[in-house]
Amino acid sequence: WGGCRPGIDCPWYPDKNGKAHCTSSANFAGIYNLHETAEVCCKEHFSAGSVSGCALKSIADVEAAEADVQEKLARPRYYWPDLYGKNNCVFDSGYDEWMEGSQKDWYLFDNDAGCCGMWYPARDDCPEVASPTTPLQVDYKPDASQQFYYPHLSESNCRFGRNYPMWMMLSPKHYLYTTPEQCCEIWYPAAGSDCPMAEDDGVQEGHYWVVDEAFYPNFKGGGCAQGDSYPEWMADPMNRDTHLFQNGKECCDMWFPDETAECQSKIVTVIDGKQIGGPDVTGTWYPSLNGFFQCIDGTPPSWMTASEGYSDAYVFDSHAECCKAHWCEPQRNMFPAGSV
Repeated sequence: WGGCRPGIDCPWYPDKNGKAHCTSSANFAGIYNLHETAEVCCKEHFSAGSVSGCALKSIADVEAAEADVQEKLARPRYYWPDLYGKNNCVFDSGYDEWMEGSQKDWYLFDNDAGCCGMWYPARDDCPEVASPTTPLQVDYKPDASQQFYYPHLSESNCRFGRNYPMWMMLSPKHYLYTTPEQCCEIWYPAAGSDCPMAEDDGVQEGHYWVVDEAFYPNFKGGGCAQGDSYPEWMADPMNRDTHLFQNGKECCDMWFPDETAECQSKIVTVIDGKQIGGPDVTGTWYPSLNGFFQCIDGTPPSWMTASEGYSDAYVFDSHAECCKAHWCEPQRNMFPAGSV
């Protein structure tokens, strides 16, 4: 997702400030249940209202944010101390908003002598204006193929490309550089002429494949499932490494190590809360009602199918749906006695 364009190829997710619409940007680290379009996001999270109205507000919100960024990029240029990036004075309009107003005399200068004399009097190379700083608004770069030099953490070297991890965009001045010298000197000075490496090989680190679907332990039927219906808490940064997986084997090995082969053979697909694939996607499942809190595959008692109302309440197409409605043992064990 590095370098994606908001509203075009960046994912959509519920507004971070609690507004009743969705938004789109590249700053979505730690956010779960991402969606490909504003319509899908609104349908999933704001279906109680007008989905089309939500989508229009979502698109308008992104357009307003981009306009705000463009306005900031058009601000007057000053010499200012890039405290967390180049650690030197620079000359552009990428300064932080808090540097304006009452703080302006301390941070924004009309000439390099004022900035260097205040902040870096011991540096012989102040100011550093050989290359532009990376703007905080890198989310809204108009060119989706914008490339930067960035630290490839698993290779312990700098690489050049646009496939940097999405979280690096949260602090671009710490991770995204316009020249190889900047990246290599800050991150890997001991690498010498071996830094940077060749062009980006397309490999990202971490769970950047988690968008709408993932493999996860299915507490609504047992085993593992694939789809977009995992509980939101599973996607929390503190839980996702142990609950969301790239493939079924990883999920089964983690949660059902003694039965991993059987688990892998019985993975179901659940989209929007409804099972659409898997070994028991078809059939007739009903609650045992024998005190053991189980669902059974077979022919239900005649009274369960005597009327449409009874059938809807007791007869299901899958084991997962039946257990969700009648609280099989896995669901009951999720809540200790006396906790509810």
